[in-house]
Amino acid sequence: MGVSSATLVAAQDCNLAKDTFKAAVLALKILERREANAVLEDLHQRQENIAVALRRMGAARLNLKQAYRHIPLLEQLPLKIGFTWSKQGRVIQRTSVAAARRLLEQRVETPQIRLELQRLQEIRDDEMLARVRGVCPHLRANIVFPENVGDRRRRLMQAPLPVLVPLHPGECLPDFVPVTPDPPVSLRLRRADVKIEDEPLLPSVRVYRYRTPYRTM
Repeated sequence: MGVSSATLVAAQDCNLAKDTFKAAVLALKILERREANAVLEDLHQRQENIAVALRRMGAARLNLKQAYRHIPLLEQLPLKIGFTWSKQGRVIQRTSVAAARRLLEQRVETPQIRLELQRLQEIRDDEMLARVRGVCPHLRANIVFPENVGDRRRRLMQAPLPVLVPLHPGECLPDFVPVTPDPPVSLRLRRADVKIEDEPLLPSVRVYRYRTPYRTM
């Protein structure tokens, strides 16, 4: 999307505000429970004008990931932008029983959490587990700059929102490769050597056991 220099500055200011908000939220998360309750005491009820504005935007409930997300922008006009869909998949991170227990203990105590804590007690403390995070398909922009712009001629960036580029009246947008509205359907077969079990050991925190041949201590 071609925009004026004033709009680019406004987008940069918005991204800085997002970073400031994220830092404030993360600072709240590391407070002790008593301190956090004191800080949040007056935040249980939203101010009416804020609540109305959020409802009008279709965001009655705040999504932190979306709130943190930067507006993608470029300070120089590129020659070409090609859009592609990333592949849907998942990220698997090895974790210990102790770390999984800490994740559960941070949750509000419920019968389900107590059940999952009991499951942890039934396995060895030195068994390695797998924490799984799903990765949704998302657009990526492959950007090509003129040779005389900086040291990097190519750049790859995520593009969950339109990419803002500087454009003066009468200038043309850079060449771009269009993309399908929806990601292509993956026909990849399930791998026969999947190392983790099909069902999670701890659904609340997406933790799985490795299959018996792959369990390590």
